[in-house]
Amino acid sequence: GSAQSRRSDPRDSLKKILIIEDDLSVASRLRSRLSAEFEVEIAADGQSGYYSISEWKPHFVVLDVTINQMDPRSLIGKIREHNRST
Repeated sequence: GSAQSRRSDPRDSLKKILIIEDDLSVASRLRSRLSAEFEVEIAADGQSGYYSISEWKPHFVVLDVTINQMDPRSLIGKIREHNRST
């Protein structure tokens, strides 16, 4: 392979934060404040947030306590269960 394909992505060293927030303006403001130091992804509801946690494996999660499609406590329970099983 070329030297370019061996070059690491600078984002590989950044901690990952997942923002689970259904208000896009709030999520966008959080992303803009955090993206200089973290790799940031946004999920608009609890179901997609859980999927992102399972697949993307963020280091931190910022969770809106009034998210749609899932009670935040239920989501936290699913996250804990997932972490125990992996």
